[in-house]
Parts: sequence; C-alpha cells; structure tokens
Amino acid sequence: MPNRVQFKCVKKQMTRGGCDIALQTVTEGSPENEKFFKYDPAGQIALYAVNAEAAGIFEENKAYYFDITPAD
Repeated sequence: MPNRVQFKCVKKQMTRGGCDIALQTVTEGSPENEKFFKYDPAGQIALYAVNAEAAGIFEENKAYYFDITPAD
C-alpha cells in the first residue's frame, strides 16, 4: 500500500468560528495517484480550522500531498 496520497481541496468555507475544509482523493495524473487509486478508489478528509493561519494553507481546487506514517 502506498504511503503518499494526494487530496484536492474541494471546499473551503469560512464560518463564524473558523473554517470548514473538505478534501477528496486525486485518482489520476501521476504514478502515485494511480497506485493509491488501485487500493483505495475514494477518500475524503474533513477539517475544521479555528486558526486563520492553518486555514490559510489550503486553497480550493489545489492538490496537497498527505504522507501516511505511523505515529509511534
């Protein structure tokens, strides 16, 4: 199973207390995306950021790498 996957920010919505951020898997366009898609054809991440600096990392329609590493 690959340990790196791309997610695309599909929604970034400011709310009264922070920011809702929704990401979905990118399933094509590069070897790592196609390898991930082979094992897990769909995925999503939902984040809620109250810190404006953290929310500022994400832009709608932009893809981001997520590395999956055990936290020991």
